Amino acid sequence: MRELNGTGVPLENRSTAFLALILETNANRMASMGGYVAASHRFQSGPVAPAWEGQVNLYGTVRPHPALETRLEVFLDRVSFGPRLIEDLGDNRFLLSPLLPDSMSLTLRQQWVVTPRLTLQAYAQLFTAYGAYGTYYEGVSDASRTPIRFASLVPVERENTEDFHDVALKLNMVLRWEYRLGSTLYVVYTHGQQRFPVADGVRPPHTLMPRGLLAGAANDALMVKWSWYWGA
Repeated sequence: MRELNGTGVPLENRSTAFLALILETNANRMASMGGYVAASHRFQSGPVAPAWEGQVNLYGTVRPHPALETRLEVFLDRVSFGPRLIEDLGDNRFLLSPLLPDSMSLTLRQQWVVTPRLTLQAYAQLFTAYGAYGTYYEGVSDASRTPIRFASLVPVERENTEDFHDVALKLNMVLRWEYRLGSTLYVVYTHGQQRFPVADGVRPPHTLMPRGLLAGAANDALMVKWSWYWGA
């Protein structure tokens, strides 16, 4: 019911089997790591072929000193969807297409406790993703909103204009100084950047490389917050 939202027409769900492996070492040690690896298999869905896919999420933390901590995390996601709604053609006819998206996230977290009252924290994330649609199909229901089965989908010719590619970078730095009990000074710097949309008529690249990021729009901000505790 959710895929063809607002129409009341059910669409068959894909059948999936998956296996996940989770690993985590002792977080109290100077160096630790963890994460999970998941593999799944999507079975044949009418004319849509079966496919293997998966997710990987790994992180590592290093504490060379009790006041210093660095954490690096990587997340890779390749889980297909489909067939997905592209367009409602009217008269209970729908244009559908399977979607194969890839995404990657690299995240760095840094913390430095200079003194018990002075800390510096930094955060950086690079995110990149693309989506590739496959063959287009037409699914047909009726006035009784009969469920659409994958076996009934019919391939149709259509130009692919739905593929996408996106890259974004986020940076944050926070300096916190408690110069007296209950009184704190914050200095925050943020940077955000994202690639411009792919021009009309140009097919987005099917890659996780951060193409077009440096040419994209950027936003920088510097903020200061000062609080003073008037109590005894």
